[in-house]
Amino acid sequence: RILGYKVDVMVGHSLFDWVHRDDLPLLRERFACAMAVDGRSDSPAAAFRVRHRDGHFIWLETTSTNLSNDAAVGGLVSVSRDITQRRADEAAVAESRAKLDLALNGAAVGTWEYDVITGVHRFDARCARILGIERDEVIADLQQLAAMTHPDDIVAAREALVKHLRGDIDWYETEYRARDSAGA
Repeated sequence: RILGYKVDVMVGHSLFDWVHRDDLPLLRERFACAMAVDGRSDSPAAAFRVRHRDGHFIWLETTSTNLSNDAAVGGLVSVSRDITQRRADEAAVAESRAKLDLALNGAAVGTWEYDVITGVHRFDARCARILGIERDEVIADLQQLAAMTHPDDIVAAREALVKHLRGDIDWYETEYRARDSAGA
């Protein structure tokens, strides 16, 4: 049903007949892995494109188990699901992320997030560079964050955060001076 073909059209054909040519090497490798392990589904799932009856390609994710030694089956049993929409969604997210990264890099700003439950702040690599730290990510609890913040700015920054968390203000926005990695 996923591919739109009637069963009689598919009988006598190999799945490889409908697989996108760029995905054939991967699929052949996964097929060989599945055939190498008898009666187990230890081979990793494979994601590949298959031609639909209407001519377009859809993405399938398939897991397989070698039951060729089982007299009742005598072959490879595969279960596939259509992941076309998931792949499209993943591509859209990646494109959005690339645009965001371009904008953030162009503006020379970074991002951070605050985990309200643990009190942990995570700063991305751009924020870390602004602070003179060469790491992909900086993780700081409230005490460490306070140590990085100019003493004259701590109270106002925390008050703004508390007002936001209480719902008194919709948007948390504050300016404060931060010490760089050299302490300046």
